[in-house]
Amino acid sequence: MKCRSKAARSGGFTLVEMLVSMVLLSMIMVGMVSVMRSMGQSQDRVDLQLDAADDIRVSTAFLRATLGRVSARRTLRITQLGESPFEFSARPQELIWVGVMPARFGMGGRSYFRLALEPEGGGSALVLRFAPWNGQGPPDWGAVHAYKVASAVTSFAMSFEDARQPIPQWVDAWQRPDSLPARVRIALSTQTGPWPLWIVPMRQSPATQIGGSRFTAGGD
Repeated sequence: MKCRSKAARSGGFTLVEMLVSMVLLSMIMVGMVSVMRSMGQSQDRVDLQLDAADDIRVSTAFLRATLGRVSARRTLRITQLGESPFEFSARPQELIWVGVMPARFGMGGRSYFRLALEPEGGGSALVLRFAPWNGQGPPDWGAVHAYKVASAVTSFAMSFEDARQPIPQWVDAWQRPDSLPARVRIALSTQTGPWPLWIVPMRQSPATQIGGSRFTAGGD
């Protein structure tokens, strides 16, 4: 009887051994959950970075095709002394111009454009609005087509290159009545971080021609 009882005990686990095994198993499970959570968070960060890079790529292509093709057409309305005679207005957070919309974006031909910050929820978005050019001045911007360049904007500023100075200078607002800027520089940051510095040559085109453009990002 004693031998049989001793053999039975040797073939199983004691209560202490089971408790130790359960503690070790729990520690292993906690470690695995922590590793999986870290991997999930890393994947989320990678996805956010890829989404941000894709947004930058798409927005860059659209602005390159529109902002770099500015018309030198003069306005038909009567202008005041010192006011620009062109269909053009440039301030640090708003740019209005007449340019050419490439046909691949669905609406080809000469168009009015407006690039500016607009309210979005509790924050701001950078929006490009556009409408067909009719020669009667800028349209009602709230009632025309819109393309959201960036959401959750934390900072946005534009400056414009005056190439007619002895040394070209960047100015915050365009006030020359005799010419248009040579380039526009755009600094933009969102909640995901700063975007590359955009510098777009504003190639002027005569009223009946379409000019080319070249886009750069990242510096002068």
